[in-house]
Amino acid sequence: MKRKPASPKLETRQRILDTAEYLFARDGFDAVSLRKIMREAEVNAAAIHYHFGSKDNVLLELITRRLEPVSEKRLSLLDQCMETPEDPRILEQIIEAFIGPVLEWAGSDASPYGRRIHAKLSFEYGEIQKRLYSDHAAFDRRFVNALERVLPHLSPETIYWRFSFMVGYLIYVAAGVGRVEQLSGGLYDPNDTTRAIYQMVTTLSAGFRAPENSNS
Repeated sequence: MKRKPASPKLETRQRILDTAEYLFARDGFDAVSLRKIMREAEVNAAAIHYHFGSKDNVLLELITRRLEPVSEKRLSLLDQCMETPEDPRILEQIIEAFIGPVLEWAGSDASPYGRRIHAKLSFEYGEIQKRLYSDHAAFDRRFVNALERVLPHLSPETIYWRFSFMVGYLIYVAAGVGRVEQLSGGLYDPNDTTRAIYQMVTTLSAGFRAPENSNS
């Protein structure tokens, strides 16, 4: 049975997104114009405006395409580990559910520009970033609630501080910026996803378990 050919409209949309992903990762969002995307994707202005309307919408669609499956996997893992909250390693499981799918995505062949896109998303995009975080608030809340449940001795303020550290660790390692790779002479390798997850889970779980303050 012959495979049904893809719709030309779908092919055009896919080509625009693939081209934009490459250009954004290479040059940064601000340096890439719609005209540049059109030229590299070999489409006209009518096509890009029909499918997306603006460069911001191209980026938002690109992020959604890449990160929705990652977010779904993170929540699925969170649900699984919360089925056994009495497990002594429940904290480690929550942390791994949060960081593991992102590190696997960032270093995968399916997302060849994943690390650079992740870094640029975290540091460049201003208003777009705020829109994404607003849409993502319910997702983060699920993880914060899980941490509050397994760490009832910590205040909400401390939970948020330590959650922010976890986010920061994840951004740096997933971005693979090269600083510590060069310094360590190869001893630190964020492309080793299994090792990265182990080291991060070990460090972060110890941080979350630390006393509330120096007098505790």
